[in-house]
Amino acid sequence: HRIDEAFRYDRGHVYRTEYIDLDGERTLVLSPYPVDGTMRAQGLMLKWRGQYLALHRLVWFLVHGEWPDGRLIHLDGDKANNWAENLELEHRVKIHQTKAGFVVKVRDGVTLRELGTFDNRDGAITAVRFYQSINPMGRGKYLENNC
Repeated sequence: HRIDEAFRYDRGHVYRTEYIDLDGERTLVLSPYPVDGTMRAQGLMLKWRGQYLALHRLVWFLVHGEWPDGRLIHLDGDKANNWAENLELEHRVKIHQTKAGFVVKVRDGVTLRELGTFDNRDGAITAVRFYQSINPMGRGKYLENNC
């Protein structure tokens, strides 16, 4: 099984999918999947095919159809609460200097956006602050490289 065929997410629970033969018909059965119960820094873990998976990352994959390409935040701060509605990709802002000026890029969930190129570092930081003021969810970390 591929992982997206092996698991389903529904209302805060992850289920293992199995097909059984019922009266000659192939029937889907959903079984609650046991979580390892080990709380690590990443959150709750489950074991599948000999590997541990962070449950919150699996939930994100099952809901969005792709693995998160960054750090996931539990909005309520509870790493045991892996409801899809409680998970959000951390927003990141990156400023780097090029020959053309200071380029500002924002990872807004799964989308990478370029806010623009600015003549100086102060202009780039002003753009970041403006972005954060109009986008309350954009208050994540901001990284400066080569500045």
